[in-house]
Amino acid sequence: MEEKTESIPFNKDRPVMLLAIFNTVVAFLIVFITLIRLRSNDFKVPVQFIVHDGSVLSSSNWFSLYSLAFFAVFTTVVAIIIGMRLHKANRLFSGGVLLIHLVVLIFGLLVTNALLSLVGKV
Repeated sequence: MEEKTESIPFNKDRPVMLLAIFNTVVAFLIVFITLIRLRSNDFKVPVQFIVHDGSVLSSSNWFSLYSLAFFAVFTTVVAIIIGMRLHKANRLFSGGVLLIHLVVLIFGLLVTNALLSLVGKV
């Protein structure tokens, strides 16, 4: 008995598309929280070096907290593109990649919210 396995296109595969949509929603939640929490202030995290005698040297500001939002959107786009390419070969693996990325984004949302609430108190 021969099995026919038809390839389902990425945009017609309902569970995988739901995962991609949830990934996009959580990424834009991170963007929304970042923009709301920072408002017009662009807090920057300074780089600090510990010198041999134990003192701390601060250099120029290098890490804008708005880049958290950019990174969330960038990784979501990359994960969806990888999911689309993997979907051609293995549908289940593609869904797994998107599910893992969704879990990482949820933790990223929680950590971003906690970090920005701490920065907002300063």
